[in-house]
Order: sequence, then structure tokens, then C-alpha cells
Amino acid sequence: MTTKPAFEAATGKLPTLSELAERLEGVIDAYAQRYDQLAASIAAQREALRRADGAGVEAAGRSQRVILEAIAMLEQRRGGVANDAAGVLPGLAKGRTTPLTLRDIARALPVKNAAELTRKAEALREKVISTQEATRVVGLATRSLLAHIEGLMRTVAQQISHAGTYSPKGHVEAGGAVVSSLDVRS
Repeated sequence: MTTKPAFEAATGKLPTLSELAERLEGVIDAYAQRYDQLAASIAAQREALRRADGAGVEAAGRSQRVILEAIAMLEQRRGGVANDAAGVLPGLAKGRTTPLTLRDIARALPVKNAAELTRKAEALREKVISTQEATRVVGLATRSLLAHIEGLMRTVAQQISHAGTYSPKGHVEAGGAVVSSLDVRS
């Protein structure tokens, strides 16, 4: 069973080259907008981590979740454009073992604004790479901060531990409160 390209399935015909170019540009622009939003949210998360602002980190995380959901929906649109491109430009997908990229489609489209579409697709690719790197850095900073907090908690637990007992991990763990008293009058 073969599936029809998205545009053909919806309209009964394949898109023209200019219609495909217009749809491609719309997808690229929408992705670029979402990745700009994601980069801003990651920067806000990094700043919140720097200030040790838990509420700010949480707000940035919620924002990123919403943006990533929108990006996932864009992925469906991208897939439709790729399917349509494969239908309109049959040689484009021939022999491929990897999915068509927006850059591949932009480069292959024989339209007046192909160079501009290719430039936009390249710029989008750079945004994606930059955002992935920023995400990696924030993840490392988050893990480092959590390790630091865990160390502080362990130090406090050692200082207030009356029994001085060790957990299976080899750390002094805070247990239940122990009430101690000393009669200094006798």
C-alpha cells in the first residue's frame, strides 16, 4: 500500500512548485520562530539557575514543554511537505535511506526564491544546533547544581546526626529527630 503525499490526499492533486515552495517557507519560518522562543526560554532557565531561582527554573521548564509540543506539531507539517516534495520532485527521494530535510527540499526546488529558501533552511539548522548546545550546557549546570545541593545536605545531615550512622551508600543520613538532654543542676 502506498500513501499519497499530504497535499494530494487533501486536494486530490499534487501541489505546484510555487505552492510547495510557499508551504516549505511557512514551515521553515514557523520552526525558526519556535526555536527562537526555545533559545530565549533556555537562556531564562540558565539565568534562573545562576540565581538559584527554583520558581524561575520551573517556569522556564513549563515554557519549554509548551514550545517543544508546538515543535512536535510542526514536525507533522514538515513530514507533509517532505512527502509532497517527493511526489513533485521524484528524483529527490530516489535511493535515499534518510528522511528528506528542509535544506534538501529547498536546494532541489526549481523556483525563483530557492536560494532564499536554502539560506533560511541553513539558518534554521544553525538555530537547532545552537539550541541543542545551549540545552546541553544548561543540563550540565543543572546536574552540577543538584550535586552541590546534595553535598550541602549531606554535610548538614552529618553535623546534626546524633547517631552518626551510615546509609547503604556510605553517607551519614539524617534520620528521625532524637531528643537529648543533660541535667546540669546535679
